Amino acid sequence: MVSTATFFFFVYLTLFVVIGFFSSLFIIPLLGISFVFAIGVVSFGFCSNMSFKMAQLIYVRADAFLKKVLDKMALQTQPAQLQEPQEPLSTLRPVSNPTIPSPLRQTARPSKFVTEEDVIFEPVSAQSAIARSLETTANKAGNKFQLS
Repeated sequence: MVSTATFFFFVYLTLFVVIGFFSSLFIIPLLGISFVFAIGVVSFGFCSNMSFKMAQLIYVRADAFLKKVLDKMALQTQPAQLQEPQEPLSTLRPVSNPTIPSPLRQTARPSKFVTEEDVIFEPVSAQSAIARSLETTANKAGNKFQLS
């Protein structure tokens, strides 16, 4: 005769095998689908990175080309005539240096920064510092446009 322990062992073994079989029917297909989605994530990430690198290369080349064109255009423009300030000289004050620096260089190429020797005086008025900076930069670059 079979003991109770052996009987329950075979019952539990049968339940374990049956549950394992039915769970593998769900786990293996879901694992395959998960693998397919993981491949998709990696491939789309690669494509995204490559398209970003190509767009970055196009942007850098276009930016360099436009900078060259802008430099050529800046060299071909005529320097603007120096205008006399509308306000009396008593309202003018030095910007940063108490001594008068060298006058503006008429043949200078436009640069990103305005140095101390490029700016002689600025009028004391209610204009903002940004507007005065734009006027100085526009006059220095030789533009014929008036910013006001």
